[in-house]
Amino acid sequence: MALFVFTGASDGFTALSIRMQFNLALASFWQDLHQYRKNN
Repeated sequence: MALFVFTGASDGFTALSIRMQFNLALASFWQDLHQYRKNN
């Protein structure tokens, strides 16, 4: 993330989309973890 240099709106949008994808991945990871713990 430190490699990103914000020079305009498009870069900001890219960072936002990357962050949203990261949050979605994290959320699905937690859901999988809870499913796993519930089943075992």
